[in-house]
Amino acid sequence: MFTPFREGLRLCAEAGLVKAGVVALDGTKIKANGSLSANRTEEHIKAEVKKMLAEAREKDEEEDQLFGKECRGDEIPEELKDRRSRLARLKECQERLAREKKEKVACQAERIEKRQAEEEAMGHKKRGRKPKEPTRVVQEEAKAKANVTDPDSRIMKTRAGYIQGYNAQAVVDKGQIIIAAEVTQEASDVHQLHPMTEKAQ
Repeated sequence: MFTPFREGLRLCAEAGLVKAGVVALDGTKIKANGSLSANRTEEHIKAEVKKMLAEAREKDEEEDQLFGKECRGDEIPEELKDRRSRLARLKECQERLAREKKEKVACQAERIEKRQAEEEAMGHKKRGRKPKEPTRVVQEEAKAKANVTDPDSRIMKTRAGYIQGYNAQAVVDKGQIIIAAEVTQEASDVHQLHPMTEKAQ
């Protein structure tokens, strides 16, 4: 598939600039088009969605009285268009938080079952801290937040503090030519080695 990045890399290779062999991988945090202050808890999002839907019903009734049930009157005002797009983003955030909560609970239950099976096979308890119960995970997830401006972005810790953003990854060769690039929602670089190696290859 043609992409400007691949085409540029192909031209660099033809010019003898790319030397595969020793490569380096690193990540850097980049700001998203969203503010840290735009993060909301699941409860806050639910309340905001409920409020917006109530406001929309109220507005519909008001317009029905003004223009009649069959007529709209005029084109939707800009502020209402924005409200609708905001409502869509809020619902997206709400769905994401619910989905992530469900996934974490299932994952935690699986870890507990795996540990119990290992302990039974060994005949004694394993050393180290026991995994948290799924109910504790749910309680912790209640504090989870989603950004209503850019729902795909995440809170990232940087040297200068916290930002709302993404973790950009780059693989470079000895001549510092970027041979692979990706943007992830994961704040840590820990799980990026294998996917970025594959992408570089």
